[in-house]
Amino acid sequence: MSFKKLAALGAALFSPLLSACDDANGPAVVNTYDHGGVWENVVYAGKDSPILVNIHGNPFGGDANLLADNVLLHMSNAISQRVLHYTTNPAEAKSTSIKVILLFGADKTANGRKICEGKLPEVKPIEGDKITLRAVFCSDEQLMSDVEGWVKNVTGPDDKRFKVLVGDITRQLFRVNA
Repeated sequence: MSFKKLAALGAALFSPLLSACDDANGPAVVNTYDHGGVWENVVYAGKDSPILVNIHGNPFGGDANLLADNVLLHMSNAISQRVLHYTTNPAEAKSTSIKVILLFGADKTANGRKICEGKLPEVKPIEGDKITLRAVFCSDEQLMSDVEGWVKNVTGPDDKRFKVLVGDITRQLFRVNA
């Protein structure tokens, strides 16, 4: 086994363990579904244009554009293997059928396949100090991957812990280790 493969395997095995040890406030991320072929779709969608991201819910209240700007920035900084950009504007994306859907405050029982089909669950205002984030990656209304995570005691969309949550979600959603 080459050093690169061994290093990638080590990172894949230990990075979730290390991030889980941070503290009881999270962030914590759980993979719930992986269709396969995720990275190929990411590369295609992000080759010449930003990848479309739909954001539902705002855990901080206030300016939705401020949340979107921070989320897109945190996603863009999450992966080092390839420069990827994201947009919430469908006119800027190469494909509107390949997209990420982010739901803040969605019920845990929400079905990822139905989300990709456009049947979005209700997103509820955040109660207490815990922010939950559900992310699905869709291609032609087909669920490619599905990830959920949470974090506690975050002060705003530029908070380091929120940045880590969005970065971890992005890497797990696209099945990338860094």
